[in-house]
Amino acid sequence: MVNCKGFSDRYLTDEEVRQVISDGVDELRPDGQRVLIIIPDGTRTMPIPLMFGLFQELLLPRARSMDYLIALGTHQPMSD
Repeated sequence: MVNCKGFSDRYLTDEEVRQVISDGVDELRPDGQRVLIIIPDGTRTMPIPLMFGLFQELLLPRARSMDYLIALGTHQPMSD
């Protein structure tokens, strides 16, 4: 599945992100399924509060269960 949208001169608005997530959830058809959401650790950026809210709103009512896994990666240790 590829569901993306982007711009070279600005970030997506919250409503544009919501539409991308909504379209992706519809395409995945999670109804009655167990869902694992992999989220980045502190070495990657992500609008985590926005995404959690959208997952709760758009995915949780349809999925049988939802779990989260923090992707710690295998990169070299980071300096302070």
